[in-house]
Amino acid sequence: MVRHVLVACAAFAFAYFAAVAHSAEPPAPVPVTTTDSTRHSDAMALDQSQAIVRIMFPPETREQTFAKTIDDMVGQFRRAMKVDSVPDAGIRKILNEQLDAMPSLLMPTVREYLPQILNATALAYTHEYFLDELRHIRAFAETPAGSRYLQTSMKLLGDPAVAKVNEAYLAAIQKIQLAERDRMQAEISDYLKKNPDVTARLEGEGGVDSKE
Repeated sequence: MVRHVLVACAAFAFAYFAAVAHSAEPPAPVPVTTTDSTRHSDAMALDQSQAIVRIMFPPETREQTFAKTIDDMVGQFRRAMKVDSVPDAGIRKILNEQLDAMPSLLMPTVREYLPQILNATALAYTHEYFLDELRHIRAFAETPAGSRYLQTSMKLLGDPAVAKVNEAYLAAIQKIQLAERDRMQAEISDYLKKNPDVTARLEGEGGVDSKE
């Protein structure tokens, strides 16, 4: 159970902050001009998109932003899975300690991949938007309202209204995950019983874990 909580929580945390990072875009840009009717991935477009990403995630606060997102996600996961309602005090303690440790376990990897995530986001903008659109988005981002909008998008994950829905969502996803895991394990077990040669081969290759 502890292992499944760890894996699921890590997956949800990474998936969520990656999704938020890529979806925290400003309102629909203005229509392009006729003189700028082709998409660009050149240096000019990349310069605009990198400036937008820098405003969205200022270098001096970006790590704290992602750390806060993970904290929010772990808290929502804890409540969605009703960890504090686990009857056995010992198991409950182990689960809570694991969840408490999750942010510090994840942050080194976040730090390692964060530059790549943000660089990829900037490059993706050059694929999605016209150069003229990027200029307008950057102009919006450089306004007080624009910069605040972009920089607080991920913060909304911790808003009580969002948290309430996320907790219900995570609980529903967990039920599907567990049901599918059990179904798949039963299907594989049945297959292996009908094909003992496969079992023998996998055991020889170290591909079957007898503890599973």
